[in-house]
Amino acid sequence: MTTTRKRKGQRPDGYIQVSATVGRDKSGKAIRKYFFGRTRTEAEAKRDKFVAEQNSGLRIDAKTLKLRDWIEIWKTTYKVKTDDYAPYINRINKDLGDHLIGDIFELHLHDTLHTAYYRKSTSAAVKYRMIIKQIFSRAKSNRLILSDPSENLALPKETTAGSHRALERWEADLILNNWKEYRAGKWAMIMLLCGLRRGEMVALDWEDVDLEKRTLAVVSSAQLHGKDVIIKTGAKTLAGRRTLPICDPLHAMLSETPEADRTGPVCRKADGSRITLSAVLRGWATYCRVLTRIANGEKPLQQGRRADREKDAQKKEENPKEEKKPKVVFDCTPHDLRHTYATALYDAGVDIKSAQYYLGHANVTMTINLYTHLSAERENQARSALTDYLDKWLDRK
Repeated sequence: MTTTRKRKGQRPDGYIQVSATVGRDKSGKAIRKYFFGRTRTEAEAKRDKFVAEQNSGLRIDAKTLKLRDWIEIWKTTYKVKTDDYAPYINRINKDLGDHLIGDIFELHLHDTLHTAYYRKSTSAAVKYRMIIKQIFSRAKSNRLILSDPSENLALPKETTAGSHRALERWEADLILNNWKEYRAGKWAMIMLLCGLRRGEMVALDWEDVDLEKRTLAVVSSAQLHGKDVIIKTGAKTLAGRRTLPICDPLHAMLSETPEADRTGPVCRKADGSRITLSAVLRGWATYCRVLTRIANGEKPLQQGRRADREKDAQKKEENPKEEKKPKVVFDCTPHDLRHTYATALYDAGVDIKSAQYYLGHANVTMTINLYTHLSAERENQARSALTDYLDKWLDRK
């Protein structure tokens, strides 16, 4: 009968046990802590990690501290501007909040960063990485972790720097000619013709509008979080305070509001109250659908998708052999309107310093980068137009 030789430190359940001395009792007897693994290498690795942590002076509470709990301590201790960074903090809490802070490695941070911002805004990816690095660098300086897993964290290679676009002429005309069809049309006109950010549009009050002098003052900005709307005086930045000219189409639109109603917010929900985040998102999505219908020669129906389906089915029955035309889709973001305004400044020959003021940029570098981008864009368009013309000219010959 053969018997399997028992390995050194092997327990009855098959696991290997090793130990480390963590102190001595009153009698001088060693106090030992035990570590277990399927192999000796695994057990000894656990022991060596523990010993290294003890020698480094790592805080004991790090072994049971979840990331979300540390984030709350970090926000309070270092007075983090949670209003500005809430989306990024919420994201890392969602992805890694229940992990023990000592169990988070670079690969975990890489996954959350690259999953959240692959092929998305470079600016947002940079901010998310910044928040991650602040969280973990402070954790290391407070001896909660031995090393900082965010130290060499790289940005996703495929992000969309400058992903906002200027509207094409037909899109701008849709807004200018159909702003009355839905309440978000007023929002669109203000952002398109004054270049306001979404938060500045939400915060705009009638007292900031002077129809007689044809000026609009940007003096505050709204921070939108769920149902909460926090109005902060001073716009997004100190440079955000500015007075903008009101052009004829915008003046005509604003003048349609009766004088008795020119109090409180200029842009409102259906019940007249200030716009919340959910109202902005729903309202803008609806407005894009309304303009899509108009662009396709349909009435701006508000009954919902069922009415659209019924109408399409009826049209198909009446004209079964009619060729299906490609559908025109109106789809843009509120910030695209601001980008369109910036493009108009460039096309109008407005100098960089003036453009910085009109756009409310805190740093002229932001305006320079934008103008450089637009210059390259115009150069590419000119080159493409020339090539197309020459191709057609040669074809005619």
